[in-house]
Amino acid sequence: MHSRFPFLLRQLSSRPDHFSRYPLNNESLVKRINWFKSASSSLPPPSIFPMLIDAINATRQIQLQNTPQVHQSDFLSISPSESNDDLENQLVQLLQHYKSHWNSTNHLIRHYLHEPPRPNSASVVDLVSSSFLSQLQYGRVDYGLVRSGIDNLLHTNDYASSFKLVDATLYAPQFTQHSSRVLRRTLSWVSAAFLAVNVLEIAILPLISPAFLVLANTALAVSLGYGFTNLKFPRHLGRVSWRMSKSPRQGVLHNEELFLVNRIITYFEENNEINLKNYHTSQVREFSNPNISRFNDYFVELPTSTAVTAVGQHGQYIDENIVALQQMFRRELIGRKIAINDLPEELHFVEFWMTQGENFEWVEPDQDPAEIVRFRKNS
Repeated sequence: MHSRFPFLLRQLSSRPDHFSRYPLNNESLVKRINWFKSASSSLPPPSIFPMLIDAINATRQIQLQNTPQVHQSDFLSISPSESNDDLENQLVQLLQHYKSHWNSTNHLIRHYLHEPPRPNSASVVDLVSSSFLSQLQYGRVDYGLVRSGIDNLLHTNDYASSFKLVDATLYAPQFTQHSSRVLRRTLSWVSAAFLAVNVLEIAILPLISPAFLVLANTALAVSLGYGFTNLKFPRHLGRVSWRMSKSPRQGVLHNEELFLVNRIITYFEENNEINLKNYHTSQVREFSNPNISRFNDYFVELPTSTAVTAVGQHGQYIDENIVALQQMFRRELIGRKIAINDLPEELHFVEFWMTQGENFEWVEPDQDPAEIVRFRKNS
């Protein structure tokens, strides 16, 4: 088929705007994507990457123009136009079809994540994990791509997919083998350098006892190693920390995981204002309901929700969805041997309660209750 139209193939390879050219609509875009996948063996490799970038731009342009539609069959049996989800699936299949043409900088997947509107969670987890693991084959680790994927998922309040992305990348067997290999190589170089320094000092300093030189070098190496490890691979962050049962080796291998989990927990608490630091709700932001996620102008609500809030024993309102998410977080943290750190505000509150306010002074809060009442009356 393609051999009959060599001129069309050459013309296509010379046009990086193959997908976004006029006329651009749902039907024309789907036809161009299907034709492009069938012509993969006839296109020159240098022209494929810019065309994939153009495919992302064209798909995002159509998705921004589309309005949410409900797929219903009409009496004329006319099939409705492609929805945003259908176009997203077509785009993901196209990118996966040309997986071997992704460049080493992950620019294609980054462009896919950052170009509005945001993709759905399943596509983010699939493409980010595939790109991350493909880079490991060349000995490259791109933590920034995983962070971008986590930020994209947190923007839609999809915390379960955020943990799933962490498992698909930082807990993959390929990444564990790569990290262990790098750690062994580093320890081998350090041991060789330590041995060489000892031999050199013993040779050029014959008047000093060799045992003293080895002991001094060992103390210096241990001190430097301990300080560097604590700076480069901390066991305690702002909101989370490794449990004592987590070995130092595992803490080094999964150091990036601790940073990502800390980001997920912090985002969850700040977005829902459930910690003591945000005890007074500002009511400036719109109400955040963890039971509802937003994907490409669609609001997705969990079908098991019966009520947004429930009344507790003392009359306060308890969000059932937040409680369910907290239980999910607890399971994830226990499985990863991660503990939640106490907030400084909570420690100060406990100290104030135990000492009955001794050595404490009143400081005007950032959110004055009187101003909140005035805001409610004026709004």
